[in-house]
Amino acid sequence: MRGLSTELTAARRELNAVKRAGREPTPASLDEQTRSHALRRGIEALTLAAGEDPEVGAAALVASFAAAVDARFAVVLEESGAEAQAVAVGGVPRRGATLRFALDRGPLAVARNGGDPRLHSPTPDRLATPLLAVAIRRPAGVPRAWLYTGLQRAPADADDVVAQAHDVAVLLSIALAGRDRERRLAAVAMHDLLSGCFSRRGLEDVLARELARCERQGGPLSVAFLDLDGFKQVNDEHGHQEGDELLRAVGTRLRGAARPYDSVCRYGGDEFAVVMPGTDEAEALVAGRRLARAVAFERGDGASIAASVGVASWRPGLRPADVLAEADDAMRADKGLGNGRTAAGR
Repeated sequence: MRGLSTELTAARRELNAVKRAGREPTPASLDEQTRSHALRRGIEALTLAAGEDPEVGAAALVASFAAAVDARFAVVLEESGAEAQAVAVGGVPRRGATLRFALDRGPLAVARNGGDPRLHSPTPDRLATPLLAVAIRRPAGVPRAWLYTGLQRAPADADDVVAQAHDVAVLLSIALAGRDRERRLAAVAMHDLLSGCFSRRGLEDVLARELARCERQGGPLSVAFLDLDGFKQVNDEHGHQEGDELLRAVGTRLRGAARPYDSVCRYGGDEFAVVMPGTDEAEALVAGRRLARAVAFERGDGASIAASVGVASWRPGLRPADVLAEADDAMRADKGLGNGRTAAGR
């Protein structure tokens, strides 16, 4: 943490130079040179300290700041100012807050602030310490979150504490923007844009999470693996655009036939998988037939679309890949007996 504080101090020096030059140190107005010199060190320190995780890095920065100003706590809340203030006064961060208490040396309390209007005190009758609230702004200047710091006592140099808090808010704004970008990219990677279903990566994530739940709580879990019959004919005779339209239609039909808590995924090509929590093998076979019926239809050009389905159920000791492989093997073994069939694997 000391190394992080050193980086923050270096960034603050250069940010102060920007202030003396008459420029406001916000993400929107920092020019490229200033950004690279004044903010890069802080951002790099965050990512290095956090294993390239912007949110964890932001937590490390908040903890470092809280230690530097001898605060009881510092917390970032992605709420409106009024909501964040109510949460801070109540002593418990709202569920879903970006960061929990980064540093907590005692119970939260808010009281007299020594007369400095920047150290807000909504409950002056309480015995407690000053509360400093600083907006963390988006590039356009609109607040996106608030940095709340509960100080041990009214500081001797409030200007310095407020300046540090504003500098930290600049770095947090950039760190949280990085986190948002990562979340958007992860969301895109989790979904297949063509079919509207989860992607293969999304399937792996969902299946791993559901299997972990089974191992903790027990209960059945099954997977249906589907391979389209007739897709290659459509692709070969009518082109990839028609094939894409068919995949979209199949994705819509499968999601309509699945239960609300099932996860429909496109595994790749013309293969789909459905993760079915709370479903044993007998129930999975029934569900597999229902899914096959939902997919089957006659196209206007005379092509028949159907799906061969294999199902497999989780057993203790099986990994996510094992369950998928059993369902895939069952589908392929039964596919040789004819199209549109459903079989269980073991």
